[in-house]
Amino acid sequence: MLEQWHTKGMVVIQSAIESQTIDAYLNEVESLKHDKPTSPLLITASTLPEPTPYSEAQSVQNNSVRVVDDYFYSLCSRNLLLNPVITNFLESIFETKPVLTQSLAFTMGSEQAIHQDTAFVRMNSPMKLAAVWIALEDVTQGSGELIYYPGSHRWSDYLFSGRFKHYDEERDGPKQLSNWYLWMHDEATRQNTILETFLPKKGDILFWHAALAHGGAPIENPNATRKSLVGHYCSEGSRPLYHYYKPGQRKLYKHNQFQFTTSYYRKE
Repeated sequence: MLEQWHTKGMVVIQSAIESQTIDAYLNEVESLKHDKPTSPLLITASTLPEPTPYSEAQSVQNNSVRVVDDYFYSLCSRNLLLNPVITNFLESIFETKPVLTQSLAFTMGSEQAIHQDTAFVRMNSPMKLAAVWIALEDVTQGSGELIYYPGSHRWSDYLFSGRFKHYDEERDGPKQLSNWYLWMHDEATRQNTILETFLPKKGDILFWHAALAHGGAPIENPNATRKSLVGHYCSEGSRPLYHYYKPGQRKLYKHNQFQFTTSYYRKE
């Protein structure tokens, strides 16, 4: 697994999570979504300028809608994202404990353009970041499957404004972002790298490297769901940048022997 991580920048573990663990998560989060009078959960989407209450999700016509950091309220989400199968591998690559810093829960495929997480999931140590993608159901072709360029984490660095792994709209401008998107496909052609598709069964997981170029395929079957949960992690001792520009969100919470933090919620 570590050799594959080194060469391909990703690792798949089949049947990693038991169905009952996933079902307990889905049931608990569904209950949280419909809490009265207002669900505590927030959503984000490419068409939303700010995180928005889940109660408004139905009015957002966009496949990129995702519930963010549901683990803050859901014990079952924490049990899933900090499952020993996940934390054991992350400890192997980080050589220290992982810290859960963000989650994204999808019902539909995201159709997100090919990207590297280092641009948008901003850390003070950009390469001390890893992600896991958990299949909450069997994924079918045409549902907006996860796609990726294997080995793309070994490509040369693309630095915004010549210095930064992460993108900042005000500092870098939209032109640099457009150039970066084009660069990834040009680099794939230059490296003779073929786009691969992830078609998992329920309970399968995929780990990916901070710099793996990945995204969501176009949705060809609009009736097909692609229920999935993504977790982003940094190594213990590293910090997400939101700890700096959102001082109210610096707190680390405990779950068993691990820690989690969130950009969106707080306990008073």
